[in-house]
Amino acid sequence: MLTVRTLGQVRALADPLRAQMFAAFAHGPRTTKHVADALGASPTKLYRHLAILERAGLVRRAHTKRKRGTVEQYFVAAARRLAVDPTLFQGAERDETLARFRMSIGKWMDAAANEMLQTVQHRARCRDRGSRLKMVVSRFATRIPETRLPKVTKQLEEWMVDARQSSRKGVAYGCFLCFYPLQPDRDDGD
Repeated sequence: MLTVRTLGQVRALADPLRAQMFAAFAHGPRTTKHVADALGASPTKLYRHLAILERAGLVRRAHTKRKRGTVEQYFVAAARRLAVDPTLFQGAERDETLARFRMSIGKWMDAAANEMLQTVQHRARCRDRGSRLKMVVSRFATRIPETRLPKVTKQLEEWMVDARQSSRKGVAYGCFLCFYPLQPDRDDGD
C-alpha cells in the first residue's frame, strides 16, 4: 500500500484519466499502448499523463523489452492500493489540499455516474435481448464493532485484488468503492 503524502500526488490523481491509468498499472507491468487499448484511448494522449504519475511517484518504470527493433517500456503502479496520510489535511496547505481532494472525489464520482448512466441507457436500447448482466448500486451506512473492522477491511481489500485480476475474456465491469468512517475518531479528548 502506498500512502499519499503530498499535494502533488493528490493533483496527479485528481484527473479521472490518470486515476484510471494508475488502476490499470496496478494490475502489473504494462506498456502505455496496453493501457491505452484497455482504456480506449490513444497512446500519445497518455504519455503526458504517465509523466505526471511518474513524477508524483505513483508509477515507475518496471523494465524494458526489445520487440521488432524497438524498445517497449513497461510501467507499474508503485502500489496496488492507496491510503491518504491524514496529516496531509493539516497546516497551511489544508484548504487547497481539501479542495483538490474534493475535486478528485467529485471527478471519480462523476466518471462512475456517467458509466452507470451509459450502461442503463444501453440496456434500455437492448432490452429485447434479455441481458443477464447485473448492475449493483448501493449506498448505505453501517456500524462495525472495532474488533471486526480489521477483518471487514481485509475482506474488502482482498475482494478488490481479486476483482482487479484482469482477463482479456469476460465482461468489463466498473467499480467505485469507498469505505470510510462517517465521524472522526473522538478518542482525542474532543
